[in-house]
Amino acid sequence: MNRVYVYDTTLRDGAQTEGVSFSVADKLDVVARLDQLGVDYIEGGWPGSNAKDLEFFYRLKSLPLRHSRVVAFTSTRRKGQKIEQDEPMKMVLGTDLAHCAVVGKTWDFHVEKALQTDLQENLAMIRDTVKFLKDRDIEVLFDAEHFFDGYQHNSAYALEALYTAKNAGADWLILCDTNGGSLPSEVARAVADVRTNGLGPVGIHAHNDGGLAIANTLFAVDAGATQVQVTVNGLGERCGNADLCSVVPNLIHKMKRDCAMGERLRELKSVSEHLYTLTGIKPDAHQPYVGRSAFAHKAGIHVSAVMRDPKLYEHLAPDAVGNERRVLVSELSGASNIAFYLESRGIQATSAQIQEILRQVKSAEQMGYVLEQAPETLEWIVSRALALGKGKTFFHASAQCHSVEQGIECHWQWLRDEGDHQMKPSVGVGRTETEALFNAAGFGAQGATLISAITTEIIHSDQSARCRVRVEFEALERYGCVMGIGYDSLSASVDALTQMAELLQFRQVQKTTETAV
Repeated sequence: MNRVYVYDTTLRDGAQTEGVSFSVADKLDVVARLDQLGVDYIEGGWPGSNAKDLEFFYRLKSLPLRHSRVVAFTSTRRKGQKIEQDEPMKMVLGTDLAHCAVVGKTWDFHVEKALQTDLQENLAMIRDTVKFLKDRDIEVLFDAEHFFDGYQHNSAYALEALYTAKNAGADWLILCDTNGGSLPSEVARAVADVRTNGLGPVGIHAHNDGGLAIANTLFAVDAGATQVQVTVNGLGERCGNADLCSVVPNLIHKMKRDCAMGERLRELKSVSEHLYTLTGIKPDAHQPYVGRSAFAHKAGIHVSAVMRDPKLYEHLAPDAVGNERRVLVSELSGASNIAFYLESRGIQATSAQIQEILRQVKSAEQMGYVLEQAPETLEWIVSRALALGKGKTFFHASAQCHSVEQGIECHWQWLRDEGDHQMKPSVGVGRTETEALFNAAGFGAQGATLISAITTEIIHSDQSARCRVRVEFEALERYGCVMGIGYDSLSASVDALTQMAELLQFRQVQKTTETAV
């Protein structure tokens, strides 16, 4: 069977990520986005576990869905209790959902130590719960908790638990690597054995404690699993779960499996970014497929090859998952990096100019600049080298700062190449040296806003520079970042803000020129 079903558990397992808490509105928003993406099953949470989930399941009833099936999550009945008296079961029925995931123990060690009951009672708990739901025409996905650990220690009992769920009517048997410590070879062997025993259809739910959740998921599919349980960005308790953003592209593009998401895979990066925003987690730039650096090329030889044919250094076209190709400029660059940078911005340059920009880039990085962290410093270098400011204005500045009652006061002397070579003094006050300099320079009057200024020490340097200041700003309706270097934070801030002043002048001249044309 070539079809693989995608089951997302971001709203339940993903919500167990340290520091993550979804509001009801967040959860409804995620459901709508995952439905749009073509996810087959969306696990909504545990009805009755908290007031938030109760409200979520109530409001979910009025949310129209195009494709996805929302699943309630619950556990097997409690030991020694009749299923009809089980409160979680009543909560599940109250959702009016037609799909329910039931987690049950399949590791004898867990049955005896965690549940503190006997093995036969655990099987009865599985049987009663699954049958209760099936008698009410609810699709049941049996989550075989700790299955792979149970299979390693007592395979007969682990398989008996699966048989019990299947005979009671379970529609899916989901094999869970709950502790996340299994190896791909172990997962593949266990899944194959389950299928050989006539059990299925089978799903895989892998945690990432061993860094193998994605690999274990793909090995399980190769061995016969036809459902993958994943979370967006690999969210989940401890080290997280298998990442939907890696698992699904691999299934579709590498393993050639049929997934409903295949038609919408170009929306993957935007969904990933949206979840990072909702959770407040900093995006992982190096996340496969959807990370900012996933298709970023730095080495000059690589860039030269990519410009000939992207397949030489890319395993997949970036736009297949909604990403984009990026070429970085640094001391490792070659002329191809500079040429790509200029072409992507519609800037024409001769071979000699490209070589001069490359020389200045390498010189700047040797001095201590990190141009990948400061795109506007690179733009400033290019603008200067190509005289994009038409020679109108270049700045040189010096400054002195001292403490005052309001914070820090800076006196800044400007020398602007306007023909008169007159020093133009200005004064500004701020909470930091950089903010005081920013105000002294009058950037606010130009509509610019200082967002942040981060100072770091250059630990190892054979140059005079000992300090970096990275300044983030917004000006002319554009976000920007420049980096200054110096022997202390003041001189580094002067360097950064002088770049910014020149750059804004260059941009204004270019804008005026374009308007005139």
